[in-house]
Amino acid sequence: MENKKIIFIILSIILLISGGIIICNVLTTSEPLLKVITSTSNNLNLASSRNYYIVHENNKVSKTEAFTPADIEVYYFDGHGSGLNDTIDETLNDIANNIVTLVNETKYKVLSVGQLFVIENRYFAVVLCDRSRGSMNKIFEYLPSDNKIIEIASFKSKSITHIEFYK
Repeated sequence: MENKKIIFIILSIILLISGGIIICNVLTTSEPLLKVITSTSNNLNLASSRNYYIVHENNKVSKTEAFTPADIEVYYFDGHGSGLNDTIDETLNDIANNIVTLVNETKYKVLSVGQLFVIENRYFAVVLCDRSRGSMNKIFEYLPSDNKIIEIASFKSKSITHIEFYK
């Protein structure tokens, strides 16, 4: 009986370690999802610097080399939470309204919902959130079939100017 306990403990430890290795490997080898361009202004507002990032499926963000942005469909929220500024497409306005409602239900203090990037029938919203030490821009993906949003990435003190799929 004592041997069975020891064998069980050894097998449990092996499974725990191998499971941890698999989980760590999945977390570190996540596929790239998006390419993002951000902008930061200097204190004089005379110039801004662009930064280029890759956002992975596990929400990890890494800097990358500069790239030429692809043409992407982008819309701007009206600032009042009642739709988009530059579209008369009712379906898109309904999606925008759903995004605003869902974002305001998150744990974040939302300052504004900025842009809506429509990429291959997927919807990514840029949201400016308040933090105790400054603001943070977050990218949320809207899933119309479930009427929910998921947080994709966060950028501290940087304006998001472009989003596209990593290909």
